[in-house]
Amino acid sequence: MNKKIFLALLLILCLACFGCTSRFEQNNQKPPYNDDIADNGNGVDNIVEDNESEGIEDNKNGEMDNGTDSETDYNTDDITPMPIPTIPNFKIKGAWISSVYNIDYPSSATQNSSVLKQDLVTIVQKAKKANINTLFFQVRPCSDSLYKSSFFPWSKFLTGKLGVEPQDNFDPLQCIISLCHSSDLYLHAWINPYRLSVNDTLDSSHPMNNYQEVILNVNDRLYLNPGIPKSSQIILDGVREIATNYAIDGIHYDDYFYPEDITTQDDFAYKMYGKSFNNKADFRRSCTDNLIKSTRNLIKQINPNLQFGVSPSGIWANKKNNPLGSNTLGFESYYAIYADSRLWAKENYVDYIIPQIYWYSGQPGSDFDTILDWWVDVCKDSNTKLYIGIAGYKADTSDAWQGTKELDYQLKKSLTNADGYVIFSFKDVNKIQ
Repeated sequence: MNKKIFLALLLILCLACFGCTSRFEQNNQKPPYNDDIADNGNGVDNIVEDNESEGIEDNKNGEMDNGTDSETDYNTDDITPMPIPTIPNFKIKGAWISSVYNIDYPSSATQNSSVLKQDLVTIVQKAKKANINTLFFQVRPCSDSLYKSSFFPWSKFLTGKLGVEPQDNFDPLQCIISLCHSSDLYLHAWINPYRLSVNDTLDSSHPMNNYQEVILNVNDRLYLNPGIPKSSQIILDGVREIATNYAIDGIHYDDYFYPEDITTQDDFAYKMYGKSFNNKADFRRSCTDNLIKSTRNLIKQINPNLQFGVSPSGIWANKKNNPLGSNTLGFESYYAIYADSRLWAKENYVDYIIPQIYWYSGQPGSDFDTILDWWVDVCKDSNTKLYIGIAGYKADTSDAWQGTKELDYQLKKSLTNADGYVIFSFKDVNKIQ
């Protein structure tokens, strides 16, 4: 190439690079939270009796067959950079915004973009008034979406019919992100990882009909089979889509893992992938462990500051069944739904954990203070932040809750003894004194 032509092309390239601005500068905006942030170039209580032969050791027996014990690796070269969120160094005062059954959003299913937007505006305004600083917005209640997705159809809880999008190209997730960040609130995208349907049927148009091999029907409800590797891939593809396309502050899973009344429905998965395990219970727990680890690894590949957390059932295990458990007599997530949340917290599989301690102080078998103190002990030597899930919906419903007095006590103790609280659900934030 002629030397003069080469130098001219080089000069043009340099000028083009110098003239480039970030998407915030182009729109006359600042990145959320921190003026110095730059784009990321890397882009009812019951006692569950366990009928299976299970150990009570802290570690698992065996490893997942066929590579399903290893975390999924992703190529992040094609990821569009998102602004790097700041990591909270203050007490979290949060609330879950539930979209399933329209508990919190939208007020009623509609395609009307003006109504959908106004509902979100009202939510953010109420959050500020209640001194909430973090919102957990349910974007996938049943293998669907409240955002523009290439994998999951628009939610029927949003527009009234599965797969029907809102008018005017409206995107609820993008809208609430903008509203939150302009109001100095954090926004986490809340996902139900395994739940497919709240009944025993899928709409004929649902893309999951193409993956019958991963569907579990347990007591007339449909779930992704945690024991089939394809299920994890489906979940992780959705996580990756959100984390790369939206300027969220975190990804959040709730407490739906294995169905609590599962029996033999997953025998095929166990025979196929669980040969090296001593029993099916350990295999099941390893499957959920793998999903949690893989999700965190994926998120950190995309954005190291992006937070990942889970809100498990409040009681991991009762001491009478497991010496590492709490002095309780309630529903045990370790045995009932195969969720080893204690391991996730102690081994830093998550950035934060929000045990749902939905009982009052002094409640027989599931005392709030006993469970909170147990979780404080679990997290004390880890890097995992401990936020307490509070049953706002129970306040002012019985004598035990003394109007909102018990709620007030729980919120204050969560701020004092833990790293904050998250209240369920958003419609109950007006009960905060």
